Amino acid sequence: LNFVGCVLTWHLQLRTGYRTILNSMWKSIICCFRFKLKKVLTVLLISAVLLLVAQHFTSTQLVATNQRKKKWSPDVNVNLGSPVHISNDTSIAHRQTQVLKRIDEVCKRSRDVKYSQWQEKSLLRHLIVDDKHKLLFCYIPKVGCANWKRVFNTLYGQVSSPEEIKGVNHSSMRLLSEYSQKEIMYRLANYFKFMFVRNPMDRLLSAYRNKFTEGFENFYKRYGVQIVKTFRPNAPLNPKGDDVTFQEFMAYVAATQNQKLNEHWMPYYELCHPCTLKYDYVGYYEYLEEDANFLFKSLKLDTLVHYPTRQSYYSPINDTLKLQFIESVSAATLQRVVRKYQLDFDLYGYPPDGIGGPHFSLNNNY
Repeated sequence: LNFVGCVLTWHLQLRTGYRTILNSMWKSIICCFRFKLKKVLTVLLISAVLLLVAQHFTSTQLVATNQRKKKWSPDVNVNLGSPVHISNDTSIAHRQTQVLKRIDEVCKRSRDVKYSQWQEKSLLRHLIVDDKHKLLFCYIPKVGCANWKRVFNTLYGQVSSPEEIKGVNHSSMRLLSEYSQKEIMYRLANYFKFMFVRNPMDRLLSAYRNKFTEGFENFYKRYGVQIVKTFRPNAPLNPKGDDVTFQEFMAYVAATQNQKLNEHWMPYYELCHPCTLKYDYVGYYEYLEEDANFLFKSLKLDTLVHYPTRQSYYSPINDTLKLQFIESVSAATLQRVVRKYQLDFDLYGYPPDGIGGPHFSLNNNY
């Protein structure tokens, strides 16, 4: 029993990596010299078995320690002293440099950010894979998501242009969660990783308008009915859920645990985990076509694909419209929503009042 305990003391740390495990093997061999030398062979055999067990059970939580092997740089000369504009490739690249620095700085300050098993599953389900071009894209609903899936259908070779696709086939996307653990770790370490974000308040309003005012019966039944029952004073006994107000929707979002939120309004940091997984590029919905096509050019994919033009039915959210909706929400509810999405605001430089575009410099903190 003492012998087994000596071995297990060093080996039951299956998440610490091979170097630590090999070191543990050596220490276990030394440990066995307290016993008879003829036990050495037994120790080596047990050590080899435990090493195989460690390889099998090492969790994909090693994502948290995954680092880029080489830092990506765009195919333009970046003048770090230039002002931040979006009129040319150099300034877009400069903005990207500032964005990544800002994310790193905010993540360092946010040491309480946790990464649980359900968050790990959420991340893997939101990373679209393109093996041919070695890309990983974390898709976020209501941030040009449908058009991005059209882009990947084009990169997959299923169509020659994103505009050829009318209705998006979501099941055609290859997600990282479909791969084996070994394949997942290889792609996280070697593929180019990118994501796009937008003002969190814009996204909430876009999700509300889309899912609760445009005839999505499944959202009325799944969410609307319960929202009305819970957050409307004197609610009817059998609400249809088709008349949810923005105040009621925001109250529901503020009161619901992140784990139970729908992906259309779940915070970015819960979907894509930028403090756990280092992204090579973070684009902005406010500069969507510029950032997307700059990315394609930098990756030498611009001859294969472009970001599609927005559909004719697209109805943009301007600050005037957004302000009208925000003013319909009580101050207390609004404060709770802002607190829930505070990390999203901080990471990407958006003002917490939800009005206006992002600021990228680390000196611009709200």
